[in-house]
Amino acid sequence: MSLRDGLSRHRRRRTHYDLVLDDCDDAQELVDEAARELRTAKLAGDEAAVSSARAALDAARAELLTHVCRITFEAIPLPDWEELREEHPPSEDQLAKHKQAAEQAEDGKAPPPPAWNPDTLIPALFARCVVVEDGEKPLTETEWAAELAPDGKWQEQEKGDALAACLSAILVPRSVRVPKG
Repeated sequence: MSLRDGLSRHRRRRTHYDLVLDDCDDAQELVDEAARELRTAKLAGDEAAVSSARAALDAARAELLTHVCRITFEAIPLPDWEELREEHPPSEDQLAKHKQAAEQAEDGKAPPPPAWNPDTLIPALFARCVVVEDGEKPLTETEWAAELAPDGKWQEQEKGDALAACLSAILVPRSVRVPKG
């Protein structure tokens, strides 16, 4: 492949976060059981059982996916990320809480001060980075703020994991290991 061809194919990095919408333990159990049955059928060498188990696994996976919303993040240019960070500095309250925590920290092991205001930056970042399907209207910053509100449906761990996926698209370069041969 020529350099020009390669550069023309280069796209911004994308990452995903799978948001679990509701209780899916039963659906996960069905997937796990179907995967075990497929392994057993493969070990037995029974092609009919392999085919049946593969179909059962596909059906179980399809059911599990009805309990998940896949959120796709696409990287924004690094200068845009830096600009967003500057537009959303930590609030006075967040800085005061950090100062209080730093004063109470033992052995000078205080956490670093907040670099941004997560209450305002995360909705702005998601509004910029979330990729929607063709024809779907993207959520605005205001809609993301309402969706991610502290009294909303998202747990802190979910917010953190989604943010990590988004930042990974922006800050972590793609890499590949091509074996020597």
